[in-house]
Parts: sequence; structure tokens; C-alpha cells
Amino acid sequence: MTDTSSGPDLLTSKEFKALSNRELHVLLGEINTSIKTSAIPRHWTDSFLVPIPKPGKDHRTLAGHRVITVQNAGGKLVEGLVSRSLAATLEPQLPGSMGAYRRGRATWLNVGQVAHLITEAFEAKQHVLTVSLDLQDAYNMVSVPLLARNLLDSGVNPYLVRWILAAFQSRRCALKCGRWLSEWTNVMMALPQGSPLSPVCFNAYTLPIATMTLPPSMQLFTFADDLLLVATGKSLDLLQIRMQETLDSLDTICQRASMTVNPAKASACVFSLSKRALPPCQLRYAGRPIPSEDSVTHLGITLDKGLSFNTHVEKVVSSCTRSLGVLKMAKRKGVNQARLLQLYRSLVQSRLLYGAEVITATASALEKLDRVQTAALRIVTGCTRDTARATLRYMANLQSVPQQVETLRVMAVARALESHEHPLHEVARGLVTRPPLRRLRRAGWLRRASDTLRELRGRHQFRSRPQFEPTPDGVAELWTIISQHSLGRSCREWPPGVANVEFESLLEELMAEGDALLATDGSVIREPLPRSGWGCFIRSAELTQSVSGATRLVLSSMRAETEAVTVGLSALNQLLPDCQHIVVATDSQSLLRKLEGGVSPPEWWTDRRITWLYCPGHAGVEVNEKADRLAGNGAPATSRIVLSASDFQQLLKFKMETDDARKPNPGEAEVGRMARVGLRPGWIARSGLCGPRGRMACQLACGTVSRRTLADICTLGGAETAWRRIFGSRSVDEAVAEE
Repeated sequence: MTDTSSGPDLLTSKEFKALSNRELHVLLGEINTSIKTSAIPRHWTDSFLVPIPKPGKDHRTLAGHRVITVQNAGGKLVEGLVSRSLAATLEPQLPGSMGAYRRGRATWLNVGQVAHLITEAFEAKQHVLTVSLDLQDAYNMVSVPLLARNLLDSGVNPYLVRWILAAFQSRRCALKCGRWLSEWTNVMMALPQGSPLSPVCFNAYTLPIATMTLPPSMQLFTFADDLLLVATGKSLDLLQIRMQETLDSLDTICQRASMTVNPAKASACVFSLSKRALPPCQLRYAGRPIPSEDSVTHLGITLDKGLSFNTHVEKVVSSCTRSLGVLKMAKRKGVNQARLLQLYRSLVQSRLLYGAEVITATASALEKLDRVQTAALRIVTGCTRDTARATLRYMANLQSVPQQVETLRVMAVARALESHEHPLHEVARGLVTRPPLRRLRRAGWLRRASDTLRELRGRHQFRSRPQFEPTPDGVAELWTIISQHSLGRSCREWPPGVANVEFESLLEELMAEGDALLATDGSVIREPLPRSGWGCFIRSAELTQSVSGATRLVLSSMRAETEAVTVGLSALNQLLPDCQHIVVATDSQSLLRKLEGGVSPPEWWTDRRITWLYCPGHAGVEVNEKADRLAGNGAPATSRIVLSASDFQQLLKFKMETDDARKPNPGEAEVGRMARVGLRPGWIARSGLCGPRGRMACQLACGTVSRRTLADICTLGGAETAWRRIFGSRSVDEAVAEE
């Protein structure tokens, strides 16, 4: 359950999360009884209707407001459980072109598929014709009997179908505006707004539209009530004929489903690199002409006819520039820098980077987005206009916008490679494994990301499934995780040998005859030569064995530790196949927290009992010290590993940092000075500084001081006095904690 506003019962998700096991069993019994009998308690479906003013509209009328539904938390919990079961049943039947309300599907993904089709058509010297349609008043036009028939035909449990219909028909609402509350009214509606069931049921209802028969070289992408028809071919006249036939068929299907298309939101657009003027499209839907446009905006991303994304960038810059006023107002109200940075991430950065995965804009267009980020960081920090961008990004621990765009693009394709259910999985795998045979005129977002992944991979392999997956119940029952015990990080201060004795006594309590100990450790070195190593030390009554490996890649510390565990468990399977209990000693608390969270690498799933034990690193524990030496110097960096999406993120970050270090970088001296005095990247996000004090701290740290700040410094007695008053003579982390 997410933390949302409370409904008429005033209960919140926190109160449900605080229920005891006994209370949860009682609640579960009540839910099961309701599903069997279709008797729904009234307090589950009561809701408030809250009008929210729309920006730029007339707020004296209802049309100038967006009405949202605030349902009771208990009812949303039950409907959420039912919707998950319903979604699991429907998922295998939904096409890849249906993008809304599906687990693991980002909003921009449909636009990403369309952008890839357009760029591939450009390479084949073809035209692309798109028609954008919008279903009018979609939820209210749903036919409940037809919905029930579609659910039953899709194999949904009849008990669930009956319960869903009862939940839709037993609803009470009251309009709430401030403290005023209207009378309660029984509402009969098709798909109620705000219900977790409505989006999943709408997918089932529109399934005949999403799976309609289409001519060759044509696809239909659906996202809730937004439809986008895409046709590719060399002859624009033939494309219009096929598109008109498809529109006529779509009109027939919509009439059967009691759905209508909003004619005011319909538009057609031709994408082409042809230098000749193309005639306007002569398309009609239900007898009404469809206007031709130079661009199409689908799911918040504007695609122009040349796919340059210049129009989209201009819209984003305009929207984000208006949001900077909120940052300025919050700063005048005395909001501290940490909160201002959070406000920037939610209001500005989210808009800057929405759909960035598919944007293949020019460097000058991305520079416009980067200038917006720089302006926002100047507002947050209070630094002057001549402060270098690298300095501002260091203080906020942010990359430049072009770097963030490339990272998002590469990560999107890397995740597509890991998921076989991803609609772009096969396309991405083909592009990554086979480079283009000729130079492309304009590479799309998928090809650009594939080229980067191929460069980062080198001679290593791509992972074909997620690195961490939910641990099966049968495996989790065999595992014991001990992350907290008598030996903590403080034992590093103990006299030599004491921590080792304590750890060995702990092992004696956990291990019996025939058990094996696996001590693991990982090591990551960035300079002078990048190297990631892993080592594991195996000890049992029968043998002792050391295994290690390394590669010339810069991985994360936890990834190196994960590789050590994988290599160690594989070696144990060969050396001690009959061993039934393994104690894995690791110094990675991050890895143990992953296991406690219920996820683990599939390579670790076995029918043996495993005890995961925290072993403090650099505390003098002999088995850990042996594993540490093996990870650091145990093997030449020649191992080949399987790289996951998180590995590519780490590799790309290191590559960008290396490239930046080779180029002239304004602000490099200021960044080095901040690092020397203990100011780590993103230090303003951990501070409570605000107002003149925060402005003075940032300007002193970066070395560019305004006249106003200079006057404040002189009033305090000079720069050294001002620095000590803000940060003290200790490291900045201690000073920030004190603030």
C-alpha cells in the first residue's frame, strides 16, 4: 500500500501496515468471505469526490476543475489485491503494443517503439503515416455486460468477475470542497474513477481493439484511451488507402464496444525525410475529416515529421522555465537547500528527463535542457552566474543533462535485454549482437544505445535475466540470514586477534561436522588501472580451497561481492557435492539487506541449507582477510563475466568520468578544492543550510563570491571566520550532521 490521502473512514496505509499477524489473518478471512459471497461492506467503497482547479481554466465552472476520487484505504487494499490477481490472468493475453497499467511498462515505451519504427523506415527510405485517436469519456462508456463477457472469455475466475461487478455497483460518493461536504449519494457507474480495478478492467475491455486484424506494415499502439495507428511504406498513396480501411474497421469495433472517438483530438502526421512537399492526408473517421499536422504529441512526447525532437525540447524548456518560479518562491520562504533540491527533482528534473530514453536530439538542443538545470542549481545554491557548471553539479551530485539522457537510454535497452517479456527484447538483442553492416544516416535511440552497450561489453556476455529475482519460498525456507550479532563495525577498534576469536566461536555455534565455510570478498580499484576482483576461501573438515578472479572493468563493490559468492558456491558444488549446510561469511551489509528483502540471484538457488553471516571487514578476522587478499591480488584480470543492467550503469558512469577528466573542464580546480576539505558530491542534499547562510556556504565552497556575500563575509570578520562559523574546523560531514 502506498501513502495516499485518507478517505471517509480517515484510515491511512500506515495503520494497515501496523496490523499484527492475528489481525491480518482476520482481515484476510473477511476478504475471502466477501469474494465467495460477493457481499461487500459499505465502508470499503465509500469515496470523496474532490475538485482540483485546472491551471489556466475558469475556476467558476465545474469544467475548470479536475475531480479526483479519494476512496477508503481498506477498500483500495482489497481492490488492489483483486486487481493484481486479475492482471496476472490477463497479462499473457495482452499484446506488446498495449502499454497502460502493466507491470514493468514505462509510460514512454509505446513512444519508444514508434520512434524506432520511424528511424528504421527512414533508413529504408520509406514514409511513415500515423493517426492519433482518443476514446471519448472512456471509463463511463464501458458496457458492464460486455466487460463481464470479456473477463470470462479471458479465463478470469467467475467468483472474481461476480465480485468485481458487485464492487462497481455498490458505491457511495460525497463531494468534498474544503470543509464543506455534500450529502451521500449512491452512484451507478461503469468503471469508477480512482479504483485500482478500473485500469485493469479497461485493458480487458479494449482488448478487441488492441488485437484487431491489421494490414501488413501497420501497427496499433494503445495506452488506456489513447490510440496511435502507424503505417510504413514507400508509397504514401497506398499507405492512405490502408489507413482508411483500418480506420473503418476500427470504427466498427468501437461501435460494438459502445466506444466513441473524440473527433476534436484526432490528427494525422506524415514522417518523411523527403525534400519534396508531400500532399496533405485525406483521411476520415466516421465520416469526419482528420486534420493533418506537422507533429504528433503522444503520451507527452512530441514527434515532429523529421524526428529531430526540436519541438519537444522547446516545449520542455518552456514548461520547466515556468517551474523555476516555484523554486524561487520556496527559496524566498526560507526553505533549506536539501528541500530545494528535492523540489527541483520533482518539479523540474522529472520534466526534463521524461521520455529522455527515446530523444535523439542534437547536442545544441540538449544544451538548452542543460541550461535549465544550471539555472535551477543556481537558485538552489545561490551561486553567481560565473560559477562553473561542473561545480554546481558536484555540489548536487548530478550529471549533465546529455549524460543523464545517455544513461537512461542505455539502461532502458539493458533492461530490455534482461526481460523476455519486454516488447523490444528481440529487437534489442538483435541490434546489440549484430552491428550495422553500413553507416547509418541517422541512428535511432535503440541503435545508439546498442552501440554503447557493445562498446562497454567488450568480450563479456549480456545477462539474459535480472540479476536479482524474488527468492522462491522453498529456497527461502532453507536460508538463515544473520546480519546483526555481537561483532559489528566497532570491532575494528578491538585489540589484534580478539575479533577473530569471537568470530571463530560464533562459527562453532553455527556449524556442525560436515558443514562448510565460504568466506567471500570483493575489491574494486579505479586507479592507476581499473580492476574489479573477487575472492573466496573455502574451509571444511575435508579440505581448504581458494578461488579468485578479476576483470579490467570497474564494477560496484556489491557486484564484486556477488560474483565472489557465485564463484564460491559453484566451486563448492564441485568440491563438496554432499555438503548439506554452508555458512557464507560476507562483509557486505548491502548484500544481506537484499537477501532480507526477499530477492537473490537465481544462481544461488539450491536445495542446501545456507546461513548468511555478516563478517566485519578489516577487523582482523582471518577468513575474511584471506578472501580480501585473494580479491585484491589473487588472479590476473582476465576473467569473463556476465554483465547485468546495473553493471552497465556503473561502467557507463566510469566511462563518462574518464572522458570528462581528459577534456578541459572549467570548475575542475573548485571541485578538487571541495573534495580536499571534505565536501563530498551532493553535500548540499545532506545539509540544513538555508537563506544567507546557505548562499555564503556554497559561494565560499566554489570560490565565486558576489558583492552581497562579500559584504556579509566582511561583517563576520573574513572568509576564514565565516567558514568556521558554518562548517567548523572538522570535516564537513560532521558539520552537516550538526546543522
